[in-house]
Amino acid sequence: MTEQTHLAFIILAPGGASSSAQSSEGFTLTTAIVDSVDAGVQLVRNLQGQNVTNIELSASFGDDGLELIRRAAEPGVLVGRVRYEP
Repeated sequence: MTEQTHLAFIILAPGGASSSAQSSEGFTLTTAIVDSVDAGVQLVRNLQGQNVTNIELSASFGDDGLELIRRAAEPGVLVGRVRYEP
């Protein structure tokens, strides 16, 4: 049996409240739209136990949101944030 890698991408947007997961051979990708950093923290806590290895956040989380999500993630989970360069 192939080990599944579980990745998550979370977008912070006003009015956001959506989540879906798709799987293919060896990978599961959860994508979600949340309306607040607190909702993102709760989502990350809900993903615990699902073997998420990487979480990528949209740029709108900012540095403070990134830090809060990192604290909520399980040890060993890599958390990053998209950044836009001029």
